[in-house]
Amino acid sequence: MVYKVVETLETTSKVFVFGIEEKDINNYLEKLKNIHAKVELITHKVLCIFCCFQRILFSDKMGSPVLLVIFDKTRIWYIVASKQALLYVRFTVIDEFFGISSQTILENVLMVKDYVYRFFQEDLKGLAFLGKGIEQVNLEEILRGSNLPLINFDSKLPVEVMEYPEFFGATVLDPVFNFLPFSEKLFLTQINWVERLMPVFWGLTGINLLLGLFLYKHNLELQKHIDSEVLSVKKIINELSYRIPETSLPKIKTYLELEKEKRTTLRLDEFLLWLSQIWDSDFILKNVTIRNNKIIIEVEIKGELMIAQKRVEDLISHFEKHFKTEKSSFNFSGKENKGILKLEAVIKR
Repeated sequence: MVYKVVETLETTSKVFVFGIEEKDINNYLEKLKNIHAKVELITHKVLCIFCCFQRILFSDKMGSPVLLVIFDKTRIWYIVASKQALLYVRFTVIDEFFGISSQTILENVLMVKDYVYRFFQEDLKGLAFLGKGIEQVNLEEILRGSNLPLINFDSKLPVEVMEYPEFFGATVLDPVFNFLPFSEKLFLTQINWVERLMPVFWGLTGINLLLGLFLYKHNLELQKHIDSEVLSVKKIINELSYRIPETSLPKIKTYLELEKEKRTTLRLDEFLLWLSQIWDSDFILKNVTIRNNKIIIEVEIKGELMIAQKRVEDLISHFEKHFKTEKSSFNFSGKENKGILKLEAVIKR
């Protein structure tokens, strides 16, 4: 069941209510799911015709309510509609032997006219005919007998709108009139989001593919360059092995080891020369020990606590430009106004 508030008064509201059997809805859904159809809308033909009238056919020149007589293959529908809502709906089955009868239609029109007046205190303002089969009806007889004016819709509208109002109404259907269960609507929303995001996913996949091709090509070129360099080095080594006498190889090996040790070992004279460039007159070098690339230094720093701490920070800052500090300690004596800084550090390579 669906409903829509038509008019809100001071203490009451006018509400339009329309229902379809739940088992019928589920039955249609099951059939459509079996053929893997994407169901976006379930509604009734009458609601589609009303939305077509409300949003396509209606004009401000018309009065309301009006009676719409719609023909299809097996039935004739009588729908009383205003701009806001449906007021009354009924149908009659077309006789297989006698076909469409103008007299029968007139009788139904008069009955509907009387019903609307008695229950809604409204007079019908006009009569309109839609669907296929109108040519079989004597319109003049019906209009004369019902004393209702014929409503002529906009001539610019396609003929198909008049013949199949339910199809065009489905395209402008009020979302309130969609009987699709909530779970199906939620699933449909998720599917729509996935469909909207698919171009983004494909775009990202394409970018990743192009990036992968670029990196593969780059790695291929890099591997070729490395292979070329390795080949070049092997060639140089082979040439050197032919030119250098075998007896000279131990001497070259010793030389290379000494050079390596020289580069990785800190010399005391080099360290003291560097230390003299950052030295302060209030520093006294108490002890310095160098083992390979590791240095242990002990410095006495004179001055009040705040000044001494500032000098310690400056000295450590200079050290950390060339050395990685492993351990540091500063013991200050307030009576003597001096402290001892001890540092253990390794040279950065």
